[in-house]
Amino acid sequence: MMTIVRQLILSLAPPLALAPLLALALSGCVSILESGEPAERIYWLEPISIEGTREVSVALRISVVPGLDSDRVGILEDDQRLNHYAGARWSGNLSRVLQSVIERSLNPAGSPAVSETDVTLDVLIERFFAVEVGADRLPRIELQARIQRIDTLSPICSVNASAEPATERLRDIVKAHQQVLDELTRALGEFVSIARHDESISC
Repeated sequence: MMTIVRQLILSLAPPLALAPLLALALSGCVSILESGEPAERIYWLEPISIEGTREVSVALRISVVPGLDSDRVGILEDDQRLNHYAGARWSGNLSRVLQSVIERSLNPAGSPAVSETDVTLDVLIERFFAVEVGADRLPRIELQARIQRIDTLSPICSVNASAEPATERLRDIVKAHQQVLDELTRALGEFVSIARHDESISC
């Protein structure tokens, strides 16, 4: 068997890359086909349909506070440590994922050019993670955001949303994240609807 492995490596590997690969394969200590790392699970967040936003183009500036700009699915523990679910990731860094999802909800026909923008919203995400609430209870998913219309003078408004997952399984944790994101997106849709009628936003 070892002779077959050696011949296969000699036939596939270029001469300069042969030594490290050959040493690993022949040592018997490391498998080049197996990994001890847990399998990554990539989770997807979906846009939703928002009524009344098709008549106005929206430009968004989505940002997150330090600690959240990661692709990891986070959980805030009882001692205020921000930890992560093992092997669970969003499909990209959180700021980019939320920017994409919310833009596709508010601009279903595609993002407008800057010169065609009717409303510009600045959104700062301060919380978007699970929160431990006790040893015998399921974590609560929390979202907190600050919103301001920046193409005109406008106050800073806060949106707070929370949801409890059906179980502690990751798929239910992610469903609860989707639920609070949908609440934020609907709130942004209301901001856009108000701005469409040239009304000032009040919190």
